[in-house]
Amino acid sequence: LGLMLAKNARPIVIAAKKITLFISALLILAVLALFLGLAKRTLAEVKISRALTRSTLAQEEVGLVRALRLEPQNDTYLRLLAEVRKSLLREMLTQPRISDSAALDALRSAVENTLAPARRATQIAPANVASWVTLGNIYLDIASITSGAPAAAEQALTRAQALSPSDPAVLVSLASAKSLVNPEEAGIKAAQELLSRAQEIRPNFAPAALELARLLGRQDKTDEALAQYRRAVALASQDPTLRWEVGLFLLQKKQNAAAQSELEQAVLLAPNFSNARWFLAQLYEESGEIAKALEQIEKIVELNPDHAQAQ
Repeated sequence: LGLMLAKNARPIVIAAKKITLFISALLILAVLALFLGLAKRTLAEVKISRALTRSTLAQEEVGLVRALRLEPQNDTYLRLLAEVRKSLLREMLTQPRISDSAALDALRSAVENTLAPARRATQIAPANVASWVTLGNIYLDIASITSGAPAAAEQALTRAQALSPSDPAVLVSLASAKSLVNPEEAGIKAAQELLSRAQEIRPNFAPAALELARLLGRQDKTDEALAQYRRAVALASQDPTLRWEVGLFLLQKKQNAAAQSELEQAVLLAPNFSNARWFLAQLYEESGEIAKALEQIEKIVELNPDHAQAQ
């Protein structure tokens, strides 16, 4: 009986051994794949960490591109690359406008290079609100130079709001997009409702007050706009760019003394803030304080030797 059983069981044993070997081979391959994947991810993380500690945006961009060659489906890396390129694009937009075809082609290329990773991130991670926020904010940045950008921003930020309806930052950006898409009463009303809701959710959120101030300012509601500007300054008193913006608004409204105070604070917070110094020099000159005006202009020339107007 034992011999009969052994003889009959032999094919089963051989088959079992083959299955065991096959499973072992699969496990070894899986472990190797996991190891290689982890090694690849680790190398990409190293490149990312190096990129983000570089001194220039261009160097950060190069490091992020290299990391994405190793991890092309990583939506976080794509968003980081889009943000770095957005900063580079902002620098380009602050330069004097050149109308020759080469410069315009370079600007168009920069815009497309900035949008490409942001769009890709929304395709890879459509359920991640950060992907839609990044894309929407890029469209807002290029709204003044790209037709259709405000509508694209509204579409992306509407997706973001659907994913995170109580995020005040999303509400503020969406309000900005809506006011650009429809600057008439309906669009303004929709934007104000979003901004009011953002302030209800987070009363100490300075960007909500700032965007509401801009919106009210465009409607010539000076007192209401100033109240929101003051609220924003109270919440972010150490922001020199905010102080500069408030100063310019006051300057436009012929409130020169208040404008001078805000611009002086901006320069105090950021001594290299040439734009703030420029308007501050204008105010000093108008009030007859020529020595102070010259001091500001000389500092601008020191910071920007090629600034022909300051020279």
